[in-house]
Amino acid sequence: ANGAATNGGTPAEEAAAEAAWAALPEEERALGADGRPRQPAVHCIVRWGERGVSGREVVVVQVTRAPLDVVKRRAAEFSAGRARGRRFWVLPPEKLPPNARYEAIDVDGDGDG
Repeated sequence: ANGAATNGGTPAEEAAAEAAWAALPEEERALGADGRPRQPAVHCIVRWGERGVSGREVVVVQVTRAPLDVVKRRAAEFSAGRARGRRFWVLPPEKLPPNARYEAIDVDGDGDG
């Protein structure tokens, strides 16, 4: 594997992540903007959950291993057309709150995943 597989995802999610990484042009996979080799790392795409008594929870919708700019671009694609407060952003796993919830992404916002 080239490092684009999801961490703990289903085989289909891992295959999709691997395919997305492979689809990037070789120059995007090989070198960063500074000309140095890019190192994939584990990143989490997250969104805000519902408000509760204890505040808002963080919902993890995807855990992936890829360069940060690739993951940020994916989060921006997921956020397209969503209002502020409903958009996605990227966090490293060590910054996730202990009560974070994990769920599949609902890309079209209709509640069916």
